[in-house]
Amino acid sequence: MLDDEPADRYRPATLAAVGVLTSFEVLDETDVDLADLAGTAAGDLAAADLVDVDRWAATVHRIAGDADPAGLRIDRLRAVRDLDLVRPGQWPAALALLTAPPLVGVLGADATLRTAAGEAVPVPGYQRWWLARQPVLDGRRPIDTRLPGDSELTGLYDPAPGPAEVAALLGAYRGLAELLDTAEADPDVAADLLDRIGDPDRKLAPELLAVLYPRLAAVLDPEQVPPPARIRVAPDRTVPAAEAVVLDRPWLLHRLAGRHPVPGGGDPVAVADLLDLPLLSELPEPDPAPQ
Repeated sequence: MLDDEPADRYRPATLAAVGVLTSFEVLDETDVDLADLAGTAAGDLAAADLVDVDRWAATVHRIAGDADPAGLRIDRLRAVRDLDLVRPGQWPAALALLTAPPLVGVLGADATLRTAAGEAVPVPGYQRWWLARQPVLDGRRPIDTRLPGDSELTGLYDPAPGPAEVAALLGAYRGLAELLDTAEADPDVAADLLDRIGDPDRKLAPELLAVLYPRLAAVLDPEQVPPPARIRVAPDRTVPAAEAVVLDRPWLLHRLAGRHPVPGGGDPVAVADLLDLPLLSELPEPDPAPQ
């Protein structure tokens, strides 16, 4: 950071001529071995020093699925340097630079993962991934917000402050499909989402509640995400997990015995595994009424 005295004494063009930066520097590397970023290989890449790049690499690994980890490479890695040095109160000025040419091209760029077999897999770019997890929108993380306006995510996420186009660039959710993709690749996002669903202070749209747990169960690994403490059983009601059960056979409703049913969708077993709940068919038959 330049001291005030030379900044006031010399014109910006003069300072730039002697090497004083007028904007952020860009890192641009090609054919990057993902193992160098994950800290599992000895390398001298400048990109390996990017903040949280090992966590981004872990997200990319999860997206790669069963591909051989030894052969994973990023075609091109672009990032803006030194964003971790931005002071909290200076993010509006920093975002003005980041969302204008030429830096907006870095922020908006996704990346391509190349497997040993030559398959190209689209993955989120490092820079947007990192910024989405920082409190850059009036102290809020973009990943904790949705785009302003009507949304199927209303109730789960508050609208992002500021211009919608900036929020979209930074990773505010556009809809359920994008949210599920993010949760599938990031267990922290998945765990936060399950907690939000179970938050008694929130209210969800009925049409969202009908599909949310089944769609989450279709993409999440129960071994990577802890089960939630509270379960949503109605748009405006949650209960402790011990009071819920996954509905798999509707004709067995007489077994509920005070429990609250949760929609199981097309794969109630997967929903039960994700939420760590019993299936309705696993509950015992009630004792016969006395004659």
